[in-house]
Amino acid sequence: MGFTQQLQRVLYKSITHRVHVSRSLHTNHCLNHVKRSIDWAKNKSQKYRILYVRKVMAQTDAEVAAILEPLRISVKQQGDIVRSLKETAAPDVDIKKAVNELKARKKVLEDKELSLAPKDVGFDRAVLEE
Repeated sequence: MGFTQQLQRVLYKSITHRVHVSRSLHTNHCLNHVKRSIDWAKNKSQKYRILYVRKVMAQTDAEVAAILEPLRISVKQQGDIVRSLKETAAPDVDIKKAVNELKARKKVLEDKELSLAPKDVGFDRAVLEE
């Protein structure tokens, strides 16, 4: 076996070893940092309840629609402000302030939708399995 073949073999082994070690370290790192809380599916059920309020209750119940309408208008107005600031190339500080205000208004709307949603609304797995 020539010197170049030995060198190639050594280099190949070192490269494959590095790849294997880096992959295993990355996998261990990812596995160690995955910590799920007890209510890990809470966000999914909340999203379903929000959709229920938006699609079903707001269309059938005029009282719910009347409560949510001013909040939706304020979110739309702030969204229009953010859009106009971006179109006019306003300073980044102003855009960030407007975006933070928009996020706050969306959060208020979402919290109100969650408070109006019935507690028993959830994901019914049995219906989907049929």
